[in-house]
Amino acid sequence: MFRRTLAGTLALQMSRYEDYTVKSQAYDETRVPVGLEVIQTVIRGSCATSLVDLGCGTGNYLRAVATDIERGTGLDLNPNMLAKAREKLAGFAHIDVRQGSLTSLPLAAASFDIVVCNQVLHHLDAPSTIPAFTNVRAALAEIFRVLKPGGAVVLNSSSHVQCREGFWWAPLVPQAMERIIARLPDIPQLTAWLTALGFVVDPPHILREPLQGGEYLDPRGPLRETWRRGDSTWSLATADELQAALTRLHALDQGGELEQWFAQRDQLRDNHGQTTSLVARKPAT
Repeated sequence: MFRRTLAGTLALQMSRYEDYTVKSQAYDETRVPVGLEVIQTVIRGSCATSLVDLGCGTGNYLRAVATDIERGTGLDLNPNMLAKAREKLAGFAHIDVRQGSLTSLPLAAASFDIVVCNQVLHHLDAPSTIPAFTNVRAALAEIFRVLKPGGAVVLNSSSHVQCREGFWWAPLVPQAMERIIARLPDIPQLTAWLTALGFVVDPPHILREPLQGGEYLDPRGPLRETWRRGDSTWSLATADELQAALTRLHALDQGGELEQWFAQRDQLRDNHGQTTSLVARKPAT
């Protein structure tokens, strides 16, 4: 039954604007697992033994917590991302990765202590399912279903303010950033949906660590295609918008203004953070 469901949802649930078949080849050059401390605190605090990573990508998070859990599973739809994850996790017999849709999880009810889902929600809904966010809400319901009573989910996303202010380069591609925001429920909305499902939601964790690690701090980074592949927003920029962004960046650089502009913009990340981790707990009874 799952095979029929997956075949019917692959086209819908694959990111419509991000080519992860290509991106998988350089993904780890610019992306790091942010919010690990939040996840590890939840693992330690709950004495959890099993964890599933939804939208696991190349397995960065599973590799980071591999020695903290007794059983781990990673789900993703892109075969190339899964191939990278299998390479990375080859030495851990207690962790498996498989193909699966977040809106119809191939997992039994009440089968995991912890669910993690990092920077995935903006890939789930297309314009046809916004603003209802049909697929995000279906994924949240599935998370509630597969969690054991007393289990917890850690969701990492970005607020709308963080999208606009927490990424120094956002003014270079403002239209593309607004397209991302349109696909992304804001944190209060996510909290409301989680609460309505029956979760008890902790206060949000505001994270300042950049998604692209040290590469993020390169003000000339957007000039390189491999750097731009480190954030989905760039994939939503039109050819004209991308050219305008690169032209502006070159002008700032040639005018000797780039370093100062970068520093001023990056200060906003300190003020607002770049991502938010929500911890939501399924009641024990």
